[in-house]
Amino acid sequence: MPTYRVPPLFYDFAAHVVDLTRDYNSTNKELILVALDNFPKHNRLERLRDLRKLLADFASGRYSDAELMTLWQGTNARVYPRKSVEFFREALPILDRYIAKGGAPRRWNEEE
Repeated sequence: MPTYRVPPLFYDFAAHVVDLTRDYNSTNKELILVALDNFPKHNRLERLRDLRKLLADFASGRYSDAELMTLWQGTNARVYPRKSVEFFREALPILDRYIAKGGAPRRWNEEE
């Protein structure tokens, strides 16, 4: 794992993974939605597509949870998912829906 370099795109995503609940018990889905809603707007759709490729690689099972935790710890993430592979697998269909609607973040009070 030490030879794998994480693209800056992952840092942009990880920096926005935030648990907004009082007891810090958000589900993976909630963490993913917050991160994608707050993902930077510059070239957003293109960057979401690139992020999808990266997260698909992380979800592939090629990396262990320990290796992925090492990646998380090198970012500005405020929250680290307990099971990273599961987190990335759950992120893919959500990310696909964002891409399908042109990359736009959710509107206030809009369900996923």
